[in-house]
Amino acid sequence: MEITIIQAGLTEDELTLGAIEALKSAKRIILHTERCGASEWLKKNHVSFSSLDSVYEEAEDFDEHIDMALDRILSENAESIHYVVIDMDDETVRALADRGVSLRFIGQKTRGGLTAFSKGAYLTVSATDAENAYFSSLNDTLITEIDSYELASDVKLLLMDKYPDETDVYFLKDNVVTKIPLMDLDRMKAYDHTAACFVPAVRDLLKLERYDFEHLLMLARRLRDPVDGCPWDKEQTHESLKRDALEEAYELQDAIEKGDEYGLVEELGDVLFAVALQIQIGIEHGEFTGTDVITGVVQKMISRHSHVFGKDSVSNLDGLFSLWDDNKKEEKGFKNTGEEMEAVALALPALLRAGKVIKRAEKADNSFVPTAESYGAADAKTLGDSLLRQVAWARQNGIDAEKALEDAVNRYIACYKAAHSM
Repeated sequence: MEITIIQAGLTEDELTLGAIEALKSAKRIILHTERCGASEWLKKNHVSFSSLDSVYEEAEDFDEHIDMALDRILSENAESIHYVVIDMDDETVRALADRGVSLRFIGQKTRGGLTAFSKGAYLTVSATDAENAYFSSLNDTLITEIDSYELASDVKLLLMDKYPDETDVYFLKDNVVTKIPLMDLDRMKAYDHTAACFVPAVRDLLKLERYDFEHLLMLARRLRDPVDGCPWDKEQTHESLKRDALEEAYELQDAIEKGDEYGLVEELGDVLFAVALQIQIGIEHGEFTGTDVITGVVQKMISRHSHVFGKDSVSNLDGLFSLWDDNKKEEKGFKNTGEEMEAVALALPALLRAGKVIKRAEKADNSFVPTAESYGAADAKTLGDSLLRQVAWARQNGIDAEKALEDAVNRYIACYKAAHSM
């Protein structure tokens, strides 16, 4: 059975010439509802038809209405049926395609009726420009002008990076729509500039094979769902997760130092999930969104790379580092070196923080740099052994070496600020 879908609109004057010619030659006409543009024309021209208006009264809900409408249409003993709808977004059209019925479209305002399969907004991309498009499985996507096998193959590969290989898509050629798996998009008999394909969104995480950052945010939202979420994830706060984020960063560093490619992918993912969870908490508390976070870092990197995105220029790495520091000072509004020192993260390991603070002092006032103990010739091994002995001595005397160095750095910053405030 082949069913021709005719878009009639709400009033008689919305009927296209193609729709009128099809209605004149049709052997069996079914209207989804008589409250459409074709009804009056059919009556005036004494063309017989039936409608599914009674289904509205018989059905208990919308889903049952669709099922009953399809059963009524498909029970017709006719080789071909002309089914008239107000517009191509009619749910019954989508449902007919899902049942594998061969459909032909006439009178549509949009390409081949393919948008009938969209449940909302959709992305439209010409196949020739597909490589420049941003595809997401969260979106309905209409691909137009698939005019060759090679182009179909290229588009297929782009889409399969986002949608599962077996995703049901709707291929249009010669106004006939065929439901096929995405992986068969480049296996059709013919292509030309009228060929198109509609790919419905896949929003179920369990049905996907590949994911992007939006899916990660969806996962975080699902895990923190007040009703069906994970008991542990639901209880987390910015404060409770801060150590987890630090641990993930250390594990990432470990994978890099080991040259572990697979470990690097895994640990980068763990860091991203830690970020997604913090973003979800921020969203729930009305503090910020994922867009706020990403916008902030993009704007910051553009500002600090003024030699790339601005008018500044550098000739070597020293100039680059100096420009970076200047841009950072302007961005943060630092008035002096003391404020720069205070801005070094307190959560850094004490030894790393001490090095960063001293580096800032060296740039501004080398005479105020703490006096270094002499170990003879510069020797990392000797220094390391000395530090290790210092840590051992601290343990033997009940001193937290990390805390002791943190306090020393804080005292140094205070002394520096006092000396330079005069």
